[in-house]
Amino acid sequence: ASCEAWLRHMIETGVAPNVVSYATAIHARARLGHVKEAEGWMASMVAQNITPDAVSYNSVIHANSIVGNTLGAEHWLDEMVKAGLEA
Repeated sequence: ASCEAWLRHMIETGVAPNVVSYATAIHARARLGHVKEAEGWMASMVAQNITPDAVSYNSVIHANSIVGNTLGAEHWLDEMVKAGLEA
């Protein structure tokens, strides 16, 4: 996804991405059912000490739902609730 290219470019050039930057990349992958990639961006966001928002969590939940991974969707819903966010 082209938004991923921009996010990588930001990181490589020292521009600090924010939650919206990451959420956009997560959503782009999630709508295609690319669970591994969406979860990878989520992990990158957390590694950069950026707190995921409800959009980020819902996107990863959606990605898991698209591919029929109910356990994965439930895991991310649990993580979202633990973070104090509402679905």
